[in-house]
Amino acid sequence: ESQFFTSLFHFTLMTAIFHVGTHKTATTSIQRYLSSHRLKLKDENICYPKYSDLIDTQVDHYAHLDLARSIDQRKSSKFSVSELESMFKAINNIQKHKCLIISAEPFWRIGFKKKEDDLFACKAQKLAQYFSVCPDTNIAITIRARSDFMLSEYSENILQTNNTHTFHEYISQNAHL
Repeated sequence: ESQFFTSLFHFTLMTAIFHVGTHKTATTSIQRYLSSHRLKLKDENICYPKYSDLIDTQVDHYAHLDLARSIDQRKSSKFSVSELESMFKAINNIQKHKCLIISAEPFWRIGFKKKEDDLFACKAQKLAQYFSVCPDTNIAITIRARSDFMLSEYSENILQTNNTHTFHEYISQNAHL
């Protein structure tokens, strides 16, 4: 797996910024701002690409959610491996920009599989594995206070999975978060 992604993430001559936000840390506001100011950013040699800038698709979004989910090869992946390869080849060809920004909350979930894993160490290690091959990579993570984060994770879990556990049950099962 890591060799496959190492071949994808080989940027040259530009800084890559991967913005990762946990729930309720203004990530969506940042993404919408970047998306609505793409032309102004481009004038400053900053690339915040749309999917249609990278591959032949009609699917665009203000954030790179589907890209992150696809990298993690989740069941909800929107892009195939060949589409991912095409996207990163296109990114590599964006040489005229001095900076690339990719932003998605699902980067936060990459590689977190075992309950025993330490959340922050696991995230940092997995993100570094995917993105360290870029010559100048910055990973910006916005994190909330742990108590707020747990409540937000619980709410998100209820919405996404129809889970019926109480908050106390959720905490006891997910203390590693």
